Amino acid sequence: MLLSNCVACATGFHYECFFPDGITNLCCCSDDPDAIVTSSAPVDTIATGEVVLERKGKSADQMQDPISTGRKRAAAIKPISKGMRCEWAGLRFAGGGVIPIVGCFGSPATNIHHGPDKDVLNNTEDNLHRICAACHNRWHSLNDSFYGERPTPGTGFTPVEHEMLEHDDKTKAPTQLVFESELWWETKDGARKPFFNEPSPILEKVEEDA
Repeated sequence: MLLSNCVACATGFHYECFFPDGITNLCCCSDDPDAIVTSSAPVDTIATGEVVLERKGKSADQMQDPISTGRKRAAAIKPISKGMRCEWAGLRFAGGGVIPIVGCFGSPATNIHHGPDKDVLNNTEDNLHRICAACHNRWHSLNDSFYGERPTPGTGFTPVEHEMLEHDDKTKAPTQLVFESELWWETKDGARKPFFNEPSPILEKVEEDA
């Protein structure tokens, strides 16, 4: 038995190891073949977010705390370094979901966000984002009401009645639109117009209820 290299192994959750051996796929501190961790790519790609670890013989409902496990894995796959900029900065349709947001001007990254699939066990590259606190709060405030109750981890957590848009990391927002978005968020709820990216079915429903 080697000295443990990660928090998961130190607390006895070897299937949740952040740094399995790249050759044997055993956890970082174990020579027990029952503690094997399977991966679709070499372990040195973990830090780049190119691989999601899966445990052999252990489903989500067998984890002691799947939500905590998913978030710990997300932190290992996409760690936030000091000085890192929000990945949604300047994007026109950031985050996907039902109502994508307009990204910020480039605030420091502080949060690891799961979305548009809010299932914390979906740690795929396009579902994990290192973003600032403002973008994180804004996306959730616009989208959470469309998702309903959190389902069983590992089964997907997507909008209930509306189309789920994918995150668009290519389309840039004009600088003027970013300014207008910031002003929109500074305006009190009752005085706000519909958000820039609200899809027409939602706008039609608002008009019917008015």
